[in-house]
Amino acid sequence: MRGALDTKAKRVTASMCLAASRALASMSGASIDAILPSPLNATVHAVVAEATALQAVAEGLARRPVVEGEVRRRTLDLIASVADRQANLGALTSNAASRRRGLE
Repeated sequence: MRGALDTKAKRVTASMCLAASRALASMSGASIDAILPSPLNATVHAVVAEATALQAVAEGLARRPVVEGEVRRRTLDLIASVADRQANLGALTSNAASRRRGLE
């Protein structure tokens, strides 16, 4: 749970799990067929992390207090950073393969 890590929570409680599940349910949308939101929706991860972190703070379990919006923003930044690295990795792999073909 990203929110528990960001707050350095002493432990993960049932209330934190419930906060995460409620946040997840709130993202599912209005469709009756959609029980869960799409895992490809990047904001889902951020919303769940934020809810978990705020619950940890509310319970007094956070070793690192956070303000509302901080964990969500950090999670979205991490997702963007990983996407950038993956995009660059593809370019690096392609360049390395080209160099190997030139040596053969």
